Amino acid sequence: MVCNATDTADKPTPENLAGEEKERWQDGMQQLIGLGMDDVLAEKSLKRGFGWSSQAYWWKDKVNEVPKLGEIQEKLDYLRGLGLDNEQLHQVVKQFPETVGLDLEARMKPNIELMGKQFFIKGKMLPKTLARKPQALGYAVDCQGDCQGDCTRCWSHF
Repeated sequence: MVCNATDTADKPTPENLAGEEKERWQDGMQQLIGLGMDDVLAEKSLKRGFGWSSQAYWWKDKVNEVPKLGEIQEKLDYLRGLGLDNEQLHQVVKQFPETVGLDLEARMKPNIELMGKQFFIKGKMLPKTLARKPQALGYAVDCQGDCQGDCTRCWSHF
């Protein structure tokens, strides 16, 4: 969902959210603080994850979005179900903040399935691998050596 907040500056900021959008932003903050993040890191992670700051991963696919209520919790619960503990989840989000903004059904779940089928990463190895290489949750391209110029999302780094 795109932010509808009005801002007198050129670029809207999460600080200017109001109403339901502010409530949803705060819900996301609380989920990340629950992982042991301080307010600054939680805010930075949300900004990166929902396109408010760096576009190195998103390439304008996600700009100034606000998470839905419970959206981040759903993703964290999914990752917990794969065996990641809070310390590993903290590490995943800190290293790859875009994790919180990824589409669970279209990106994360298929990538986990691919990791199992193509790279045989399952069971106890999966949480350890994700903690070391969380970007794998967001990979969307497999150039197989024929570069497509989308390196921040390419499986060739795995």
